Amino acid sequence: MIEINNLTKTRIEEKRLKQAAEAALEEIKKPLGLARGKEAEVSLALVGGKRMRALNKTYRGKDKPTDVLSFSQIERGKKFVKAPEKIIRLGEVVVCLPVARKQAKRSKHSLLKELTILLIHGILHLAGYEHERSAREAKKMEKTQSKIMEIIK
Repeated sequence: MIEINNLTKTRIEEKRLKQAAEAALEEIKKPLGLARGKEAEVSLALVGGKRMRALNKTYRGKDKPTDVLSFSQIERGKKFVKAPEKIIRLGEVVVCLPVARKQAKRSKHSLLKELTILLIHGILHLAGYEHERSAREAKKMEKTQSKIMEIIK
């Protein structure tokens, strides 16, 4: 389940992003230890450059906008098998539209595809995937991200 908050003036086709989120959430259920009948929920915020720059400075100490930030509500290493709630809130993915637009142009694909890639990337971070830890972790994250992109083609 995903909640999308578009805080920009750019209109976005939310259906594709919802499909991507559902595929990503389904893929991470088992690694997270989500029991049968439980659902994972995530929110997506689409923001402008100024807001992303402020968030990136506050949380990462970098005074420039970045493409995606993830704010997890999961305690690292904790599994949700015994959680009484049916819906487990993983956290929020924040995507910077201007940066995504530049990256889409550079990669020669649509803005929607770039947003999809960034959303999946952010959800994987919420699930504990971390590409900056090691080459092995980066490869694992990249493989999972590619698998999800294949599912939603």
